[in-house]
Amino acid sequence: MSSNVNIPPSESGGYNSGGEKGLRVITFTSLGHFINDGTMFLVPVVLDLLAVVRHVAPTLITASLTLFYLAMALSAILLGGYIDRKGLQSSGMAWEFW
Repeated sequence: MSSNVNIPPSESGGYNSGGEKGLRVITFTSLGHFINDGTMFLVPVVLDLLAVVRHVAPTLITASLTLFYLAMALSAILLGGYIDRKGLQSSGMAWEFW
């Protein structure tokens, strides 16, 4: 099913709008993905190094990871709703995972 609504590129707000707005959208979206992916990879590696080098108890590492992932999930839900309501999809993603 297709729509016959024609939206000019300047009003679409998507990647095809070009210009400064398009660059800002892709920059903040990329930054948000980089922060999210980096954090999700780096935190378990750092905690694993702490367990090995500083002899931290595995139960403490497990509890830390559990709290970390719960906090990330909760912030995604809370900030995601706020970002959607305010229309900040491009810049909001970067702040959601900062």
